[in-house]
Amino acid sequence: VFFNTVILHFLESNTSDFEHKWISLNTVSKICDDPQSVVDIYVNYDCALSSANVFQQLVEQLSKLTKSTVIPAHAAQGAKEKEKHIRELSLICLVKILKCLMQWYENMYREEDSQSRLDTENADDSMSANNSSSTLLHQFEQRKQQKSILEHGLDLFAAKPKKGLAFFQEKKFIENTPESIAKFFFTEERLSKETIGDYLGERDQFNKEVMMCYVDMFNFSNLTVVGALRKFLEKFRIPGEAQKVDRLMEKFASRYIECNPK
Repeated sequence: VFFNTVILHFLESNTSDFEHKWISLNTVSKICDDPQSVVDIYVNYDCALSSANVFQQLVEQLSKLTKSTVIPAHAAQGAKEKEKHIRELSLICLVKILKCLMQWYENMYREEDSQSRLDTENADDSMSANNSSSTLLHQFEQRKQQKSILEHGLDLFAAKPKKGLAFFQEKKFIENTPESIAKFFFTEERLSKETIGDYLGERDQFNKEVMMCYVDMFNFSNLTVVGALRKFLEKFRIPGEAQKVDRLMEKFASRYIECNPK
């Protein structure tokens, strides 16, 4: 949250002033003094299915900031100096990140090498320790690959829902059942809300079954109609076609009464 809402926000925004960018870059620079912190950002965000690619976004934005922008010839000297400082500090941060990754990599294999030199009486333990680092790296690689597959599927779904769902089924993210698809719609917040709304409003029988399962996942107990409707519409964008709206609202009303029988 801190990186997304503060650090990356100021670095990416074209309207943030020099002071905000400078403070953000200095914060990044201090974080990059610790190799483990840099690796932790990558592992805990970029390798986590439900998190943003913070490390990737950070490196990409730092790379952009190192490139010279076109400054008008009449710009004040102070503005040119500030831009130069931003470029230099951005480059320093990138170099630090590279050094952190190299150091972490070297430390990991140094530990493996020291473990391999244990006495033969501890051979089994040594093999276990030796394998642990390799196993850990393999797990990170698998998680990152899985996340890349998921992100590709999200793009497919936004463009062509049926093709996206077929892709997710092929990759074992979901099953071809209304319950599985509805749960995926309900829990995966990165899916296109507009596409979800259009899909749920379709008149095909399978789509209707998905819609029924999806709406039944909401708990509207002890909520006013307005409060329940607000909660309902936070999860997706209601489609523009009148018939689709009617189908969704009819099921919403049924679910609301079910949750509030009195």
